[in-house]
Amino acid sequence: MRLFSVNSSLSVLVVSALVALSLISSGAILIQTQAGADTCSGSFVHGYCIAPYANLSHANLHDANLGGANLSHANLRGAHLNDANLGGAYLGHANLGNANLPFANLGGANLSDASLGGANLYGANLGGARLSRADLSRADLEHANIGGTLGGVLNLSGAICPNGKKHGVSGANC
Repeated sequence: MRLFSVNSSLSVLVVSALVALSLISSGAILIQTQAGADTCSGSFVHGYCIAPYANLSHANLHDANLGGANLSHANLRGAHLNDANLGGAYLGHANLGNANLPFANLGGANLSDASLGGANLYGANLGGARLSRADLSRADLEHANIGGTLGGVLNLSGAICPNGKKHGVSGANC
């Protein structure tokens, strides 16, 4: 293949672009975008593909209805889920670290083995949620409903409890 070049930098740029286009068209590179209907194995909410293993890092899902959705192993790190409905959703092994979930409904959701470290769960409903082996370290649970949650071996180190006190400080427990 012969390239017409003005200088060597431009030639390298053109070759790089051709290689990248070749890799993308072959499927070797997946560009993170809001997936099209032909590539989404789940459903769409707010323009995002909702499916297991989805990369929804920092997605804006404010007030989204994700009730009963299967988001196992999904990356929701830093996602904005304010007032979202995740009731009955399957979020096993999901990464919700530093996610914003104030006033979200997680009632009956399965959060087993999920990472919620540093998540904002202020005023959220976690009633009846399954939290086995979940990491809630540094999570803000102030004013959250945690009644009837199921699970054991939770990591609550540094979490703010529903009563506003920090877990483990001066004997406070969530």
